[in-house]
Amino acid sequence: IDAQSRFNLRNMCLNGAPNPRQIKIFTQLLTNLQVNPALAQATAKLMESAQKNLTGAEPNAPRPMDITQVEDLLAVPGFTVETLDKIKDFVVVLPNAGTPLNVNTAPAEGLAAAIDTLPLSSAAALVASRKKAYFRTMPDFEAIARLPGTAGNRDLSVATQYFIVNGNVRLSRASLQ
Repeated sequence: IDAQSRFNLRNMCLNGAPNPRQIKIFTQLLTNLQVNPALAQATAKLMESAQKNLTGAEPNAPRPMDITQVEDLLAVPGFTVETLDKIKDFVVVLPNAGTPLNVNTAPAEGLAAAIDTLPLSSAAALVASRKKAYFRTMPDFEAIARLPGTAGNRDLSVATQYFIVNGNVRLSRASLQ
C-alpha cells in the first residue's frame, strides 16, 4: 500500500512546532470523513506537548505520549475506537514530517483536504480519471485537474518514498501477520 496515499500525522508538528497548514489539512480531512474536525487541533496539541517534553524534561518525569502509530490517536481526548475505524485508512505515521500526499494514489477525501480549491466531488472525478492514466509530473496533474498553482505545492507529489507491506509468516502451527 502506498503510505503516501494517506495523510502523515507527523506533518502537523515537528520538534514541538505546530504546522498550521497541515493542521488545516487534517481538519478538512476529518470534515470530509464526517468526523469531529476539532480532533485535529486536539491531536496537534498532544503532539506539540509530547515533542516539547522530549527535550529538557526530568528523566523520570511523566510526559505526554507522542503519536508513533495510528492507534495512538486513542490517547487524544475525543477519539474513540469508532472514530479511529473511520479514519485509519486515510492517515499514517511516517518517520519524517513533511511527506507529501501522492496525487496518484490518494483517495478523494485526502485530495480534497490537501487542495483548498478542490471540492470533494471534483476530487472523486480525478480519482476516477487515474484509472486511465497516472500523472507523470505535477504540471501534468495541474493541467488535467485544472488547478493552477498546485504544481508548486509541497504538500503534493506524484512519487512515493514509503510503503506499507503486509505479510504472513507460518512456522508449523504458529502464524504471524
